[in-house]
Order: sequence, then structure tokens, then C-alpha cells
Amino acid sequence: MHYPRGVDSDKVWRDIKELVLKTIIASENYINSQIKANVRNKECVFELFGFDVMLDDKYKPWLIEVNISPSLHSTSGLDLNIKGPMLCHVLNLTGFRIPNQHWDRIPLTNDEKSKHAHFMSACPHEETSYMNSILETLTPDDMRMIIETEDEFTRKGSFQLVFPISQTIPHLKYFSIQRYYNLLLHAWFSNPHYKAGRGISMLREFARQGIPFKTQPPLMHVWTHKQRSLIKPLTLSPKKYKLPTLTGAKAKKKKVPKLK
Repeated sequence: MHYPRGVDSDKVWRDIKELVLKTIIASENYINSQIKANVRNKECVFELFGFDVMLDDKYKPWLIEVNISPSLHSTSGLDLNIKGPMLCHVLNLTGFRIPNQHWDRIPLTNDEKSKHAHFMSACPHEETSYMNSILETLTPDDMRMIIETEDEFTRKGSFQLVFPISQTIPHLKYFSIQRYYNLLLHAWFSNPHYKAGRGISMLREFARQGIPFKTQPPLMHVWTHKQRSLIKPLTLSPKKYKLPTLTGAKAKKKKVPKLK
């Protein structure tokens, strides 16, 4: 794209990516529900959207329409040069593979379900304090998701990742439902260990040990709330906890500190 002098082309592209991201987020809840209802294996489905964007005299992008089935026909040399490489990168990025029941059908354990529920309910929008704690204990499910994402990232070709990255944390407030994997991947891509490559080495070692495939992983990969003990198994059934009541001799020994 050709820009006149004095136009910040990088800002124009940032604004376009912002527009695309917000458009996808606006329809994310519906798309997600349709995938869950109609797709048995998420590795066997993808969608290519065509965005028609118009720039005004201030180079502000405006969305005209979104095509769910953009034309891939090449009627000219220009079409062939643009759509050919794009289609190649799309298929590489999609990464179709033979369904693996051992990988795709591993159910979430009780502690993994508890971790999902905790962070989805405890993390307010635009809150970043969760980022360290969510990565403190990587469960096998966490590892599978991060490994799949990293593998996909290496196949992106000329595509650019626009979500989730550290700059898109404020966009979490636009989702109608908080998604655990959005929180997990935001934390992963914002972590300095990832940038230094140490995170990839760690994942390779975990994969070599087969931890992502284990339903009973070592205790260091079993998540638990800080106020609970790893000795007692986690359950999702509601329980009522009561504070201990001191009676008799024990109550007399208990002294209430005086306020000065």
C-alpha cells in the first residue's frame, strides 16, 4: 500500500488490526457456541474472513463488511501473486492432522477444572496481577494448550498474531464471557521467560517426560488454591467451611489483642 509523505503507516496498520480484532470479539461468543455444537475436533475446522476496510481523509479505517467466503479465484497475475501465497500460509497455519484420541479426548481433571473456575471468576477485566500466579503451576491441560499455540505460531508464515499479546490485555473487557485460555495465553506471551526462549525449553522437557498426556501428573503440576492442601483431593462439589469455635479451657487461653 502506498502512503503520501507524512502519514504514519505503522499507525494505520495498528488501527486496522484493532478494527479487525474488535470485530472478531463482537462475534466470538456466537462463533464459539457454534463450534462447540457442530465440531467434534477443533483441529478439523478453520475460517478465512475477508475484511473490506475503507480509509477516510484522516486515514482512519472504517469497516465496510466482512466476507465469510472471500473469493480465492485468480483472474489476474496480481490475484495469483497475492492469493497464492496467502492460501499456502492459511493451510500451513491451520495444520490439519489426523485426530489423535489420546491427545484430543483427555478430560480435565478436578484440579484443572478448579483452576479454570478460579481464574475465570477471580480475574477482573484488565487485571494483570494474575499473570504470575496462573503460570506458577502448569497443569497437563495448560501444557497441551501452550504447546498447540506455540506449534501454530511457528507455522504462521506471513500472518501476524494480533491476539493474545501483551498489548491486547485491555481487550479482555470486550468479551461477554471470560475465557480461561485467553488469560493463560496472555500470561504466557507476556512472560519474560517466553521471550528469552526458556519457556520453549521447559515445554520440550515436559513433553519429553510425557507430562502433558498424564491424567495423574506429579504433584508439582497439580494446581491447588493457596489456602488448600495438596494432600486432600480437589472436588467441584460445594462445601461449607466453618471457622473453629474455641470453648472451655481453650477459650480462656485465647486472648484478644488490645488496640492502642
